[in-house]
Amino acid sequence: MKVNLPIASSWFLWGSSYYLYYPYLSIYLQKILGDTFSFSFVIFTLAAIPFSFIGGLFHKLIGVRPSAFLGMVLSGIGLFLIQASSAPVPLILSGILAYSFFISLPNFYAIMSSLDSKCIARVWSISIIPSLFMPLVGGMISQYSGIRAVFLLGSLISFASGIPVLFSHVKLRNERRESMKLLPFLSMIPIAMAFPYVYVYLRSNFGFSLEEIGVISTIAEAIGMMSSFLSTRTTSRNAMVVLLILFSFLGFEVDIPYFSLAFGLWEAIIPVSLEGSNSMTPQDFGKVNAAQQGGWLVGFVLSYLLGEKSLIFSSVISLVIVLFVLRYSKAILR
Repeated sequence: MKVNLPIASSWFLWGSSYYLYYPYLSIYLQKILGDTFSFSFVIFTLAAIPFSFIGGLFHKLIGVRPSAFLGMVLSGIGLFLIQASSAPVPLILSGILAYSFFISLPNFYAIMSSLDSKCIARVWSISIIPSLFMPLVGGMISQYSGIRAVFLLGSLISFASGIPVLFSHVKLRNERRESMKLLPFLSMIPIAMAFPYVYVYLRSNFGFSLEEIGVISTIAEAIGMMSSFLSTRTTSRNAMVVLLILFSFLGFEVDIPYFSLAFGLWEAIIPVSLEGSNSMTPQDFGKVNAAQQGGWLVGFVLSYLLGEKSLIFSSVISLVIVLFVLRYSKAILR
């Protein structure tokens, strides 16, 4: 039951930043970019793929801790520039820079995997703790001070999140393993399909206020945190099957807004898919993260093509992946 305090602290702060602004990112992008806003996520993900590879290689040049620090700081700069952007091109470029936290992720994952095989899910569940209050805080700030203020505060917290990792002392396991990258790829597709619209739909079709969206997001993330922790009590195969089945209920959001709570399960699906990858080194996790972003890319492209219908189709894809996991679990989960 090892949890490295500096790493957990860093991820707690990063989670505080991320959950402050992420429910409102699509809403802000739609405001500036119009109805084609979901295509911006395609662009951001195209940047995240090389960022993942870079993060997996940087530890050889500057060390694993400075690499983790660098990505968080650059991401904070990107968030700061987002709140200062009111035109499409600067906004897209700022969003790309905000996604540079993917430079950090392979290094964080390698550190956690070096502690023990379930550390990723445990630290992930700790990083979700801010989701119990930060989306609501972001909603209140957005409602009364404007969405830009959310990104400004998020940038400051992101800067701070890089500091604790510099004080971590973990010896990486450098043995290379064959990393299974298929599940991280597949499981991201339905999440990415729903991501741009899950909260935009609440606002545009049901008239939810930003503050109400903050409440919904907070409850959803609480469900995700609990599910992430519970997933450590069973096999990756069983956890993934149950999580994807429950995630498929998200499609009912088109008629009943409160089914949007199922989106919170993404917080458990991601660490389960990563632990099934059997990776150890930053290079391996860089490849896994890139494969994971490939899944996000496919999902975002489908989301752009399908529009709000992607909420329904994400549920269908979730159930298809469940059948795949049941059929080929020995090959893709260890």
